[in-house]
Amino acid sequence: MQVLKAQMIGSACITLATFGVAMVVMLVVNAMGMLRLPAEDELYGMDLHEHGISAYPEYVISAIGAPGGMTQELPVAHAEASTAMSSLSRAVS
Repeated sequence: MQVLKAQMIGSACITLATFGVAMVVMLVVNAMGMLRLPAEDELYGMDLHEHGISAYPEYVISAIGAPGGMTQELPVAHAEASTAMSSLSRAVS
C-alpha cells in the first residue's frame, strides 16, 4: 500500500509540473502572437493557407478551396448510385 501511495504522489507531481510548464509555454507563445493565424488567413482556411489545398476536398463548398485537378462534378460513387437509381426507376415503371 505504501508503494501505491508513493506512485500516486509521484504521478500527481509529474502531472502538475507538466501542466504548469505547458501553461507557461503556451502563455508565452500566445503573448508573442504566434499561437493563431491572422484573422484573414483563419477565414480563408488554414489548410489552404499553409498547404495550398483543402484537407477535405469532398466538403469543399466553393471552387476556391478545390484542388487544381478536382472537377466540380459529383463524386464518382455518388454519380454511379444516381445512375443505378434512375435505371432502377425506369425498370420499375
